[in-house]
Amino acid sequence: MIPEHQIIHIGVTKLRRYVHKLRTQPAREQRHQQEHVETVEQIFRRLVVLTTNLAHHMVGRLRLPVPDDSTEVFHVLGRAGVLPTDLAERLSGVALLRAELAHGYCQIESEKIDSWVPQRLDDFLAFADCTAKTLLSE
Repeated sequence: MIPEHQIIHIGVTKLRRYVHKLRTQPAREQRHQQEHVETVEQIFRRLVVLTTNLAHHMVGRLRLPVPDDSTEVFHVLGRAGVLPTDLAERLSGVALLRAELAHGYCQIESEKIDSWVPQRLDDFLAFADCTAKTLLSE
């Protein structure tokens, strides 16, 4: 069995890798002309699912109040001081996407991702830093 510390480290490393991949993707016009093993949508989907999974893990690990629903998980972390409140607010929208993305309930529009992703990548990195500080520094 893999120790929890190692699992968290792997999760944080993957989160940072997904952000890097999204930052280095070519423009949408160029993506249509090239063959890509992974699409921006696939990488983004994994980033969102991993982020919310790590957030839920932190809530459980720190024995924080159980959120009413997944959209509240980042707010719980913000109120506990694990995340800065402004970061928690910005990331709360991620949880709305999680169930839809994780279970394939919706298709993500490329245009929406192209406009949303570049603005939010620093938030995901800040979340990775908070996760590492909270769960890996013990």
